[in-house]
Amino acid sequence: MTRIVTWLAATLAVVALLFNYRTSTIGAPASAAARHRTAATVGAATTLAADANQTVNGPTIDTRWGPVQVAVTVAGGKLRDVQTLQAPSDNGRDQAITAYAIPVLHDEAITAQSAQIDTVGGASYTSDGYRRSLQGALDQLTLAAATAPPPATTAAAAPPATTDAAPNTAPFVTPTPVATPATRPRTTPKPTTAVGTRRVDGPQIDTQWGPVQVSVSFRKGRIVGVKILQEPSDNGRDQEINSYAMPILVQETIAAQSAQIDAVGGASYTSDGYTQSLQGALDAAHFTG
Repeated sequence: MTRIVTWLAATLAVVALLFNYRTSTIGAPASAAARHRTAATVGAATTLAADANQTVNGPTIDTRWGPVQVAVTVAGGKLRDVQTLQAPSDNGRDQAITAYAIPVLHDEAITAQSAQIDTVGGASYTSDGYRRSLQGALDQLTLAAATAPPPATTAAAAPPATTDAAPNTAPFVTPTPVATPATRPRTTPKPTTAVGTRRVDGPQIDTQWGPVQVSVSFRKGRIVGVKILQEPSDNGRDQEINSYAMPILVQETIAAQSAQIDAVGGASYTSDGYTQSLQGALDAAHFTG
């Protein structure tokens, strides 16, 4: 009898322990769910931060005329602004070219949404430095986007509704951007030497960067050519500007049939000397247009 009582007591103790064990494990799934909701909330905050404006400095590019550096600002996956941090400015010549070229480069970068932009005439070294610094900044943003962790999701998306049409299984192909065609270089019209053509030299005009003088060819009461007799050429910077500005000035003269032409951006002193010498030649020839 004593053994039976002892056995019953032991059995009851084991049953009580089993009931207590099941009760202690009921709360575990709730804790795991709470931890999952916390992690999802953190992931959502990270995604919002990535959508905010970002500004990144490009590398400093040393050019022949001085360093060039830009900083880019992006938002919503688009290039919003390009700020120039450094540009050639050692002298008035550099400052004039920078003041003309940088706004053009800025507008082209925003329009192209890339560093694939054309060189500004008369500012080839500055343009090259600008493009390389811009590309460096864009590369940093691309690398940061590629290494960023994917945003956490809080719930699975509902499956799309089925239709009778067959699903499109073709892979998405990113369209290739169309490159902006490079500007065709302008050439200086050669003065004609046909019978009945006469040439009149204009006066020499001394500008801040050197003398400018032109010779104008006339035939049948029209301007048919302009030859450059003198132009600033003390250094490579002058030669670069002249190779760009002079063909434009000559073509505008032929089109306008007068000295009433616009100055070429980045070559204001040369343009002014050109128009003065041109007007002097027209006055000497009694040309009225």
